[in-house]
Amino acid sequence: MERLRAEIDKDDVLSSNIDSKQPRKRNPSIILNDAPNNSSMEAIQLAIMAHTGIDQSFKLRFQFSGSKPYTTHCVFEIPAQDFRILKRCRKIPIHWHIYTLRGLFHLKICGNCQSFGHTARECLSSEPTCARCADHLLPESCDSCYISCVNCLQHNIKYGTQYSLSHSVRNKSFPCFLKQIKGYKKSRDYS
Repeated sequence: MERLRAEIDKDDVLSSNIDSKQPRKRNPSIILNDAPNNSSMEAIQLAIMAHTGIDQSFKLRFQFSGSKPYTTHCVFEIPAQDFRILKRCRKIPIHWHIYTLRGLFHLKICGNCQSFGHTARECLSSEPTCARCADHLLPESCDSCYISCVNCLQHNIKYGTQYSLSHSVRNKSFPCFLKQIKGYKKSRDYS
C-alpha cells in the first residue's frame, strides 16, 4: 500500500487526479452465543450495558442460528474500549440465564476448496478439496488415515516455505490460519 501511495505521489498527473489515503480501521466484533430467539436486540443490549456499565449501545452486525434450538448467535461491532470491557467480562446474565461473550474474527473459509477469503457459494474451483487430507474429494467421503493441510501445501509451493502439513485445515493453530488472523487484527481498531 505504501509503495502504491509513493508511486502516485511521484507522478504529478496521478497525484492531481487521485487522492490516496489509508482505509479507516473498523471496530472489533464480539459474539454473544446462544441468545434466546424471543429476546429483542434492545433487551439484550440493555442487559449487556447494565451488567458491564457501558453507557452506549452498539451496532448489531449480523446474527445466525445458535447451536441449541430457538437460539441465535448475535455479532456486535463495538468500540475498542468497550470491547476490552466485554472481553474481560466473558459471561452476561440475560433473563436469569448466563450467556457467553467472546471476541470474533470474521474469516471466510470456503467449504469447497478450503481457501480463505470466500465462501463455497462464491468459489470458482470446479473440484472440491478435502479439509482433512487435501485430496480432491468431498470431505464426508474421505477415508484417508493421513492428515494434510491444503492451505499450507499451497503456501509452500507458492512461496517456498516449509510449513508442516500434518494438520487439518480446521486446526486453528496452523501458520496460514494465524497469518489470516494477524491480517484481520491489522484491519481492526483495538487501541
